[in-house]
Amino acid sequence: MDNQFNNDLNPEITINTSDTGYSNREIGLNFLCHFIKHTECSSTSRYKMLLFDSANSHETNKFKTLAADHNILLLRYPPHLTHIMQPLDVGCF
Repeated sequence: MDNQFNNDLNPEITINTSDTGYSNREIGLNFLCHFIKHTECSSTSRYKMLLFDSANSHETNKFKTLAADHNILLLRYPPHLTHIMQPLDVGCF
């Protein structure tokens, strides 16, 4: 997949891939770190909310602890309804 992206990407863009093509725990933690980095300085609120699906990568103790350490409230979509409840999804799921 490396050949799909060029070297002129904005350094603020993060791309993660896996051997299986599916998200995993490492990608989940990378996403959360990216979320923290880009929301810490932009909010006047002490807390942030992160809506997420029931993927295993979001259900680990490391993920939950890191979120709690950064005052991120985790709100999980009900199983099998993410595609219906996407609040900001204006394209294809």
